[in-house]
Amino acid sequence: PFAVHVPITFIVFWPLLEAAAVYWRSPVLDRVSWTVGVLAIVCSLVATATGQAAFDVPLERGFAPELLNTHASDANLMPWVLLALAAARFFIPQKLGRNGRWVVVALGLAVAVFLTTVGQSGGALVYEHGVGVQPR
Repeated sequence: PFAVHVPITFIVFWPLLEAAAVYWRSPVLDRVSWTVGVLAIVCSLVATATGQAAFDVPLERGFAPELLNTHASDANLMPWVLLALAAARFFIPQKLGRNGRWVVVALGLAVAVFLTTVGQSGGALVYEHGVGVQPR
């Protein structure tokens, strides 16, 4: 759970900090935002690796692969989506200036929306189907 929930926090806060940095034109918030973005990428890689490592356990316990595949596919995309967002944060403002930073904020919020769909499918696996829950 820790490996999954930490990147969720960073992914949600990244665009919010980015917006604050742009709005207040704060170099400090700009560095904090970038640091949170890098942490989001690194932590999402850890979450993806732990998810991939745990993928076979529910299959061995009899869960259908179809049940896991949607969440796994979307979750495996997350580090790539975050890397694309980081590239956008670098390149778009070079072309559009300060307005480009607002485009990046909007893209970051879109990533956060995608994150909610990934989180909902993961939550459904645990709370509706009992994947990863130890029998008592």
